[in-house]
Amino acid sequence: MRNGLRTFTGVSAANTAKTHTVTLPKVHATSGAYREIRIHSLTVSTGGGDLSADCTISVQDNASEVWKTELRSGKVFGGNFNFGDYPIVIRNGDLTIVTDAGGANVIVTISAVYSVM
Repeated sequence: MRNGLRTFTGVSAANTAKTHTVTLPKVHATSGAYREIRIHSLTVSTGGGDLSADCTISVQDNASEVWKTELRSGKVFGGNFNFGDYPIVIRNGDLTIVTDAGGANVIVTISAVYSVM
């Protein structure tokens, strides 16, 4: 059963690493079983200044890294990552997206399009 697409957005403070979390929902309120989250795309953008440090973006499933990319200092200002027919699947714990600090005045914004199965 597909529940439709949802969007999760998070913003860091200037020059600050940030952890963004989406709680994995249960199948039923009284059940111990959990659903899974499928990430269909992830958009990362920067603002407030040019990246003066490499900025790693890590997608984690219960603290285990399942996908990672890096925005290079002075070269990349963001990216749109579309996972198409092969979404990132989170099923062992909460979805966590961690962004590094990007340097002086840099704010990192993430937006994930996902579905709950």
